[in-house]
Amino acid sequence: MLMFCYAPADNDIIRRHAPWLIPPVQWTSRAWANGVTGHGQRTGIMSIRITSQQPSGPGSLRHQQNNRQELKKTMNKLSSGRKINSAADDAAGLAIASKMGEILKALEQGMDNLSDGRSMLQVADGGLDLMSDNLGRMRELSMAAASDTISPEQREAIQSEFGALREELDRISGSTEFNGLSLLDGTAGAVEVALGEGDTIAADMSVTVNAETLGLAAIDLGGSDGTNAMAAADSIDQALQQVSGYRADLGATGNRLDSAYRNLAVGMENTYAAQSRIMDTDYGLETANLTRQMMLDQMGVASQLQARGLQSTALNLLK
Repeated sequence: MLMFCYAPADNDIIRRHAPWLIPPVQWTSRAWANGVTGHGQRTGIMSIRITSQQPSGPGSLRHQQNNRQELKKTMNKLSSGRKINSAADDAAGLAIASKMGEILKALEQGMDNLSDGRSMLQVADGGLDLMSDNLGRMRELSMAAASDTISPEQREAIQSEFGALREELDRISGSTEFNGLSLLDGTAGAVEVALGEGDTIAADMSVTVNAETLGLAAIDLGGSDGTNAMAAADSIDQALQQVSGYRADLGATGNRLDSAYRNLAVGMENTYAAQSRIMDTDYGLETANLTRQMMLDQMGVASQLQARGLQSTALNLLK
């Protein structure tokens, strides 16, 4: 506490000559000696209190601290690219985004399953395509053997190639596999492709396709004439139609898988967009917030420095 005497006891002089001292300096006075001195002057005692608080008070410091916390959050959003970096930022938004993340994982797995299913069908179709090529060559051989212009020895040579192609049909049937599943020998059965949420698409792989099931196991093109060969041509035509029917069924199932894949892709795209609106940083908005918060922080620092300068000025006047 600084004490001094003055005459007269009137603090208006301070207000007239140093008005800038009014905010940081609080003035109180008490007239303890109200007599008259020997010189005829009125005397009094005035106490002056210089407060250590800033002109803006503790509220200014609190606002500055809050602003710096917001500035830190804004910088985290800009650096991470996510406007929700913890539950404290937006608990409800984080919960919704986390649920969407689970949905996205399920959709992604469903799309992977569909891709695998489509690949399986392509492998099966590839095996049937090879069978069709072999059947086409077998039909050519049967037509050649049906001609009376060739000798029995030539028919036997044709029969030899025909038999080799028939064995190739059986080999293709047993070797066409996908991830351990035999696709053309009837052992795979109905293959379920899971889409998610209990939804599946069944691919029927229970059909057995080989020389026997195609009706070609007992065909013999040999003989003295082309009678057997002509009958063989009819059987091969039926086998070709049978294989074409199997391929058509696989194609229909494949189209269904493709349609389901596109639907899941659309669902994933929309879910990603919704999650992005919740989680991703709006750089235009946050950049504007950063500029505003940095300006407020600088103004707060300047205000504190100015307040300290006013206190120093008040103390210098009292020396």
